Amino acid sequence: MSLFRLLFSFLSVVICQGEETALSIRQDFSNTDELLPGSQFGEKLRLFDFSTTESEIEPVEVFQSWDEGGLACVVWEAAVILAEHLAKSKRSWSKVRVLELGAGPALLSLCTGRLGALITVATDRPGHIECARDNIARNNLVDKVQVEPLDWTSDLQIHKIIAKYPDGWDLCIGSDLVYMETMFQPLLQTIEMVCGGLNTNTTILIAGKKRYRERFRKFRKLASSKFDITVHRKRDSHYILEMKPLDHNLLNNHQHAEEF
Repeated sequence: MSLFRLLFSFLSVVICQGEETALSIRQDFSNTDELLPGSQFGEKLRLFDFSTTESEIEPVEVFQSWDEGGLACVVWEAAVILAEHLAKSKRSWSKVRVLELGAGPALLSLCTGRLGALITVATDRPGHIECARDNIARNNLVDKVQVEPLDWTSDLQIHKIIAKYPDGWDLCIGSDLVYMETMFQPLLQTIEMVCGGLNTNTTILIAGKKRYRERFRKFRKLASSKFDITVHRKRDSHYILEMKPLDHNLLNNHQHAEEF
């Protein structure tokens, strides 16, 4: 077989595998009413107001485009639920350093920016961060919220985040991160590395929907080997996982962490 044919065969396999992966993801969500015509994903601009009876928060405007960005450029309900949870927190935000994983349109980062967090960094795969960047600029939060590329399978990008933000994080957040089993280990490894290993007081909050109970069980089992996990049950089968390192209570410089 000629070199050209070998190369052509290799590229065909790669393309087919990529298409199968994308198809698998689409099929994963195709059995839910979240994608039906007329759903919230059809709206190009969405306005979110997370004000509470105790505090008024300036609304955030989010541009989303299913046609241009697919799953990664729309606001899922889990992000709204976690943003509401954060807005109801009674803690002071002025010294809080926040890292968002899998930011997509960056609703969570916009929320913590509005709440007054010291710094928020929204991360996502390199091909998806423009959606976050545009929404941060749209809401005039470029001084409060930064954007960084972060592929959980890239040690180089992980170490760049660690080097650029040596003070670490008080809060690591994300929504709809638990759906592809092949990414469970890279996600947990990324959290462990960027949040300072197990020697940290970082609180991790991951929101999602129990679309696939077996996958959710597998993720909890895998994560429980390194993290203490509390499940907060929310509306419509949604949840918030609150995760802390198993030995966070044994730190030499232990301080009582405020609840998020």
